[in-house]
Amino acid sequence: MARILLWQGKFDEAQPLLEQALAPLEQSDNQTEWILSASLFGVALAAQGRYQAGVAEGERARVRAQELHHLTGTSLAYALLAQC
Repeated sequence: MARILLWQGKFDEAQPLLEQALAPLEQSDNQTEWILSASLFGVALAAQGRYQAGVAEGERARVRAQELHHLTGTSLAYALLAQC
């Protein structure tokens, strides 16, 4: 749901849903979903004028992806950082 809202430009509605999803995803084994959600959370923050917070979230996702040697996650994080 959060991703649909984000792509519709409803950043203020998507942001809390993405934020809420991060903790459970971080505990799961699905690192791709965590990286994607954290990156999209950064985009939502930046789109609402919280640029520094958005970039920080995107960087956090990028660093995690690189630490895991997760090439898909690294690509996603870089691509979404460009949206901030």
